[in-house]
Amino acid sequence: MITRQKLAHLQLLLKDQKNNMPSKKEFLETSKQIVLINKYIQKQLKTSLIDNITIQQIPTKTKITILTPNPGLLIGGGGETLKTITANITKKFNVQNIVVDIQPVETRALSSVSIANILRRSIEERKNFRNLMNNLMKDAMSAGARGIEIILAGKIGGSALAGRRKYYKGVRIYTGNLRKLGVKTVKVDAQTKMGTVGITVKLIPPGVVMPGEIRAKEKQKQEVVIEEKSNIQQTETTEQANTK
Repeated sequence: MITRQKLAHLQLLLKDQKNNMPSKKEFLETSKQIVLINKYIQKQLKTSLIDNITIQQIPTKTKITILTPNPGLLIGGGGETLKTITANITKKFNVQNIVVDIQPVETRALSSVSIANILRRSIEERKNFRNLMNNLMKDAMSAGARGIEIILAGKIGGSALAGRRKYYKGVRIYTGNLRKLGVKTVKVDAQTKMGTVGITVKLIPPGVVMPGEIRAKEKQKQEVVIEEKSNIQQTETTEQANTK
């Protein structure tokens, strides 16, 4: 049985939760601030070294996690880069108790940043980048990537005329929300004697579900339900025949 004291205690708890919950305006302001901080970090740091940025605002602190294939280059000597970034974010966005955590990428084969930098170095050193590019795409697909596309723009392979070439394996996405949310895109420039070669790597990580796959799963579920219904009807007809 729930007594009056317990009911009063529950009502007080609900009031406290309602008072502590952020309003719609506060929620929009915090989400907007997270987007601005994300853009600011990408401008201040080298985007060719950042694989992903996640920002979590907790009541006690603001945690910023940066995934990178080369943590040492991003941190800098004595952690000066991190100190300047935290100080600038605190001053510009009025955010206190910032914790910046730089983590290495678990699998480099699924890091578009790592793939782009490896290609950049091979093109600048005038190595056979085509075999390397095919091996990188094979490694990404074998690691579980849904698709990968590499675009090279410029005077490639010592040619006098600039061109644009595309190489891909697996699935490609050009439109919709999946292009923004599901595709990891990185752009870097390789400096050669003939000029600048632009490198764009688009990688679809494992776990991204395509719209066609959702429809196929729904159809499979419907087919399973129809089969179950038909089996039930057959068993009912056989039972009726046996009783007769």
